[in-house]
Amino acid sequence: MVDTPKAIYDLPRARFTWYRPDTGYYLERQAISMAEDDYSNLRWECIQRDADETFAEQLWQRAKGGYGEPLLVPMPSPGRMIPTNPLEDDPLLFQEFADLNPTEEAILEFANKHGALYGQNKWLELPQNSLTAVRVFKMPQLSRKQLMEPEISDDVWESIHQGIESSIFGEPCWYWQQEIAAMLEAVELFRWWENEDTDSLKNFIVWDRNRRGNQVIRYVRRHSPVIRFAGMEDTILSEDDELFRSIPTGDVLTPALMILTYSINAELQNYPVLTKLILEDNCSKAEPYLVPYNLLSAMWLQLSQHVAREKRSKKCRICGDWEDVTNKRQMGKGWERHNKCAANVRARRSNINRKVTEAQRTGKIDEAKAREIKRELSEAKTYLALTAASEKLKSSPRPKKPAAKKQAAKKPAKKPAAKKKGSAK
Repeated sequence: MVDTPKAIYDLPRARFTWYRPDTGYYLERQAISMAEDDYSNLRWECIQRDADETFAEQLWQRAKGGYGEPLLVPMPSPGRMIPTNPLEDDPLLFQEFADLNPTEEAILEFANKHGALYGQNKWLELPQNSLTAVRVFKMPQLSRKQLMEPEISDDVWESIHQGIESSIFGEPCWYWQQEIAAMLEAVELFRWWENEDTDSLKNFIVWDRNRRGNQVIRYVRRHSPVIRFAGMEDTILSEDDELFRSIPTGDVLTPALMILTYSINAELQNYPVLTKLILEDNCSKAEPYLVPYNLLSAMWLQLSQHVAREKRSKKCRICGDWEDVTNKRQMGKGWERHNKCAANVRARRSNINRKVTEAQRTGKIDEAKAREIKRELSEAKTYLALTAASEKLKSSPRPKKPAAKKQAAKKPAKKPAAKKKGSAK
């Protein structure tokens, strides 16, 4: 696989500013949500005050069934909007989003840090299958009888109108969960393709035969329950396709790149990245830039730049976090770890070495054990390996002292018997 990046100057640069409220977001569970078109129709009927039984029944069913669905909405007093620049400040935001645990708490934390996914952009009409922010509003506590009367009273109309006019934009959590699953699907596939991990790819890209006996290449989805690829089915190619003949039998890298291309193009069709001229240098010149539609399209743009080899990222061997190595020497080919992580490892290794030397000096471990631990320390490149060596030092039993030779107790020499007086003549 060719690692040489494309010339970035051949492509327009990207510029994107996104905003988030300084007071953050919260999860609303006691509100009704509906698409913009449905909301506009409801608002118009409310203004006209010309409702039939169908309208009243639908309104009551929405009020009855709309509660309980968690909706991500800004705080009631959003305060000022904080500008962010994800493309420059968070070049690996797409990886963070793919690794996000799709729980309500994790989604709320991500939104408070980076902002909403879709926003309220109204300057572009999106495809029908695009997920967008929805209208969120609370309805007054009305009974079905009040709504089903032959003529709804003015007081009821006014309360309904106030609820509709107080609507705000929100994003259902299940929208987020779908987007996370789609991004995770694509990012995992990209990492396997980038590292030429054919063993992992073969679990999901399968050479098979269809019912007619023709050879086909199938793709097994892992995370996304819905096919998010435009015109993409489980069968990627069959032997009837002309492109099929150019792929070596059993190859999984080329089909993986095809799936990545199709999926990213489909997502960028739903949430486009436009080319715009932007004035610079006190309006003395105009430069072309890629401008994402919202935060979601910005993250898909980041992934597309990695697939196209314009950007490159690697995982630190020590802490496991991803790092953008695009501007490092040779696109980060020799990069293995953060400088801070490497310094921490050296400091911890030196500290453990001193403890081993001290333990050997005081007789807590013998010389052979000390050599063994120091050898493991010299080879340790991660915190886990250093911790293992440290634990081995702590668990090492104190060497037994050689047993002292027992010396036989000397019996006191017998004194010669004293001669009795007068016995010798």
